[in-house]
Amino acid sequence: MKLTLSSKQRYLLGSFIAGCALFGAYHLGQVGQGQSGSELLPEKLDRFAKRAASRQLLGKDGIDPEMSIDGQLAMAIEMVDNGQVDEASDALGKILKVDPNNIKALLEISLIELLDRGRPQEALPYLIKALQVDPDNDHLLGEVADIYVETGQFDEGLGFFSQLREHFPETAAISLRMGQIFYYKSEYRRALKVLEPIINSVTHGGQARSLKARILLQLGRVDPAVEEYHEAEEGLEQNIRVAMISGEPTDFLVKWLETMQIEMAEGLIERQLFKAAEDILYKLSEKIPSDPEVIKLMDLARAGKRDNAG
Repeated sequence: MKLTLSSKQRYLLGSFIAGCALFGAYHLGQVGQGQSGSELLPEKLDRFAKRAASRQLLGKDGIDPEMSIDGQLAMAIEMVDNGQVDEASDALGKILKVDPNNIKALLEISLIELLDRGRPQEALPYLIKALQVDPDNDHLLGEVADIYVETGQFDEGLGFFSQLREHFPETAAISLRMGQIFYYKSEYRRALKVLEPIINSVTHGGQARSLKARILLQLGRVDPAVEEYHEAEEGLEQNIRVAMISGEPTDFLVKWLETMQIEMAEGLIERQLFKAAEDILYKLSEKIPSDPEVIKLMDLARAGKRDNAG
């Protein structure tokens, strides 16, 4: 089954996985840092000339001696922008013949198979190879899991990550994503089972605990859920600080923390625990004061407190 997603989702996916400004800026024609893909080519080339120039610069043998690998990648990505998926795939394949461990090319060609062609089985070998090159890069896994969740393709996502885990059984990020999909599928017991081995992971324990807190809340175990929530919040904030100090991206951790806080607040409001929800939302509102979801939930929590007091 082919995955469908918004241009924003596709852009976020491309931005996260490469971890570099070039890839994020040119992926799917989105603009970043005031640049566009066309700035790599002479200004006066029209759209059709750009396509011809792309094919010519990439050359029959895959590598043009006067063009960098990053330049060739940008050309391939522009081909995707122009709907030339097959040509882009061929170009990326030529790059990989010369540089088999080029992670950006591996990730981009996996996206073509996963998103444009709807062939997750064909994407799997490229993702496996990318993880062999960079086993700590879980940005891609997180965004792929988000896509499966947001499109409601839970079984497909679980099958995909199950196969991936066969190749990397010790990778906490894969177990985390499976737990995430089980959680949104409302299979809470199975989620807890897959999360338990990584609950104390230095790198992923905060995220695993955040899922566990929300699961416990859904199961009606409020006190353990709140306790787990505070552990998760502390762990995630620590991971964000470490990432900032080391110069690593923090976007996906910040997003995870905010999602946990919003979903915990929603669950507490549903159970009429308005003060506990307000405490979470107050802290969140200091970071994103104009977020409409936070404002709405804060109004509900405060109204509930007033009603209880009256």
